[in-house]
Amino acid sequence: MKRYGLTLIVLLLASGVASAQFRVAANPSRSQNQSNQGDQGPLSKFYFAGGLGGGTGTGANGRYVFYSLFPIIGYKVNPQVIIGTGITYQHYGYTDLNISLNQYGIGPFFRYNFSQLFFQSEYDYISSPTINYATGRLENGHQFFSRLLFGVGYSQPLRGRSAINALIMYDVLYVQPSVFASPIVARVFFSF
Repeated sequence: MKRYGLTLIVLLLASGVASAQFRVAANPSRSQNQSNQGDQGPLSKFYFAGGLGGGTGTGANGRYVFYSLFPIIGYKVNPQVIIGTGITYQHYGYTDLNISLNQYGIGPFFRYNFSQLFFQSEYDYISSPTINYATGRLENGHQFFSRLLFGVGYSQPLRGRSAINALIMYDVLYVQPSVFASPIVARVFFSF
């Protein structure tokens, strides 16, 4: 249990180190100054972001509560193309079944920016315990599940270089029964 707590703290710290979504300033002279000041360092080609999620509801397995963390790091190939990976951690608690489980994984991605709109494809490799719904008990060990996601997003600049991003994706590999509740993945995350 301590290992999960330590993992949670590390992921929280990693998602807090979010920085640098590329954005072209409306004023060309300001853009030139910004590129001379902040975009020439060794980290200027890297993209950092992250977010937190959570919710509650009722599904096929009864009532549930969940929270998630997803730090993201990428490399700006050019102003339009970013490649990178995200790390996923999700905790689910099914109160009716008295079950608590943790999912974690990695998701390499490709993003193409069209100004504030962007297209993203992502391959998630998620480790999750499975529930035997006939008995209401967890199966032994974790199993790995794959998701191939395609979607579109929008990036709204805030102050300076920070932005809030919304992304909706569809899992083309989704089949029932699945450890995932839906083929649709929606995210809201920040970059600074």
